[in-house]
Amino acid sequence: MAITAGSSILASDIYALIVNYGDGSDGAIVLDGTNTYAGFLYKTGNTYVALRDLYLTNITINSGNTLYMNGWKLYVNGTASGSGNISYITGNAASGLTAGAAFVAGAATSYANGTTFGPLVNVAGVAGGTGGVNAGANGFSGPTPAAGNFDNGSAAGVGGTGGSTGSGSGAGGASTSVKALSKLGLLMSLLQLVMDYSLTGGLIVRQQSQASGGGGGGSNQNGTTGSTGGASGASGGTIFMAIFNMTATWTVTAIGGAGGTGQNGVTNGGAGGGGAGGNGGTSVLVYNTKTNSLTYVLTGGAAGPAGTAGGSTFGQSAGAAGVTGSYYEINN
Repeated sequence: MAITAGSSILASDIYALIVNYGDGSDGAIVLDGTNTYAGFLYKTGNTYVALRDLYLTNITINSGNTLYMNGWKLYVNGTASGSGNISYITGNAASGLTAGAAFVAGAATSYANGTTFGPLVNVAGVAGGTGGVNAGANGFSGPTPAAGNFDNGSAAGVGGTGGSTGSGSGAGGASTSVKALSKLGLLMSLLQLVMDYSLTGGLIVRQQSQASGGGGGGSNQNGTTGSTGGASGASGGTIFMAIFNMTATWTVTAIGGAGGTGQNGVTNGGAGGGGAGGNGGTSVLVYNTKTNSLTYVLTGGAAGPAGTAGGSTFGQSAGAAGVTGSYYEINN
């Protein structure tokens, strides 16, 4: 179904889009570390990487094998089985004062070889506050998820506080607010996720997962510019699966990036606070029948440590670890 801005959408059209397990045009696959599927999967060892959305009749992921979706969607109109892994590349960690970058739809993944990120990408981290001659600046708060996007229901981690030398210090980036997800909100979020389409903006959009944590606050020293807080890590990505008959016991993994280390203090100055870890990712499963449980590893990124004070300890602190992400299992 093609939809353009300004077109009418019937309730039956929405249901057909959401309760959709694909046409099975890619056939049945067994990921065992030996089989190859040119055209829609790249293989290296026991790792398979999606090249696009997958439309399967059946899928088996054997133990010890991993399928990386990396923003592409998985449709199975038959049965999913096996005890392997389905994953998203871990969100980019902050590097000191540089925030963890978001993945970009269409950009090459770390596996290269023609693998790119699909439209379900993540949220970048944010910078720490700069040091000041008087008080250091507060760290930046992480971005709040856009309206209509899946959220993990928990605020993002906060950045650490910068060290004070008597003239004040910067606070860590604030915890960002989150939106409750009503039944209608869940329906609309799912529709937008399946279509990569924004009902409000009328444009193809990325599906955001949770906000990442704020960067650490900057420190200060009288007469000398203080140190900058560490940046925060990027969030984990979003994994979407529409599977008619789910019998698998897969482990589903989407982890946030680690926070960055605050800058070390100048002589007799406090150090920058640590950046927060990015929140864990989101998993969405739509199914008709389900006989086993999945294991979810949607861990937030590790907290960034504070820098080392330039003399005495001036109260600088590490950031918070990222919040664990959420999963949604929707039985139609």
